[in-house]
Amino acid sequence: MIARHFRPKRSRPAGRHLGLAVGFLCVLVASCRTQRWVGPLEPITWPLPAGAGTDYLPGLEEVVVIRHSDPVAVRRAGANATFPLSSLNRRERVRSGAWVVTRAGGHAEVFWPLLGTTVLFNEEGALRVGEAARGEPSATFERLTRATVKLAPGVRIALPTGAVLSGDETRESGPYSLEARFPNILRVSNVSKTTAFLAYRRDVMPLGPGQSVDLALLDAGTAPREPATQLRRFVTDSFAVDLEGSAQVRELGPGLAIDSTGSGRVRGLGVTVELGLDRSALFLPLGHTFESFSTADFGTFDTPAVDASGTEGPQAGEPELDGTGAGGQLP
Repeated sequence: MIARHFRPKRSRPAGRHLGLAVGFLCVLVASCRTQRWVGPLEPITWPLPAGAGTDYLPGLEEVVVIRHSDPVAVRRAGANATFPLSSLNRRERVRSGAWVVTRAGGHAEVFWPLLGTTVLFNEEGALRVGEAARGEPSATFERLTRATVKLAPGVRIALPTGAVLSGDETRESGPYSLEARFPNILRVSNVSKTTAFLAYRRDVMPLGPGQSVDLALLDAGTAPREPATQLRRFVTDSFAVDLEGSAQVRELGPGLAIDSTGSGRVRGLGVTVELGLDRSALFLPLGHTFESFSTADFGTFDTPAVDASGTEGPQAGEPELDGTGAGGQLP
């Protein structure tokens, strides 16, 4: 018989484990820094100013927002937060004053059931629904990457920085393509069979079928503006120019040639040209270049423009370009 001897295993005292735990806890507490919370902040003004949700009041206009791909979010008029549209809730009815926001990869559609106007935009975009009864455009883009719009008669769409796009006044028009080419350049293309109109600052530019124009998104804004009263306006079938100072205007084919007889300023087609003594500027409508026509095929005539003091005017027997006298309006 073989006897085996086993050495009993020594058990560690429980106090040793407790001491290790207490020491670890002390090190952890010592390494943490407590944060001291301040009391409630006192308002500087009372009552508090209105939030962003109250800037645009709700109206009677009602539209349908459709989510085609995520992410798409909606903020109702008067609210301060957005809520996303999911695959289970792809449609939402909102009233004017609401916002529709898309992020990278998002694709949304805004539809006016009573009018038939449709706006589709994707990627980075933010659109606010307007109220036509208050004189607002039916939709206003605050941010835009790509969009396609179809307009009902008389409907206006405001582009980023304020320029206004409109279509035919008697029938449905579009589609019109909008695309951000650069951070401050927006390309507007007419891919329909009707003529579109762009109200850009002091000018209204017609955009025929198949034509495109690159709009500069200015920090000063591009919203339509009324011409100043001291300016002399000359209107053609396609555009208009405003003159300040002393100058002579010649009708050169589809365009206008302005010859300055002193210091002057010409505003037209979205630009402002400063003219010195014996300087000239040629304004042509979209789709025309200087080489596209011959000046010998068209008659020319001079019309002295009215300066800021209103001392000069057209001579007797000389025709006027717009046929309405000073202050003629855009067609």
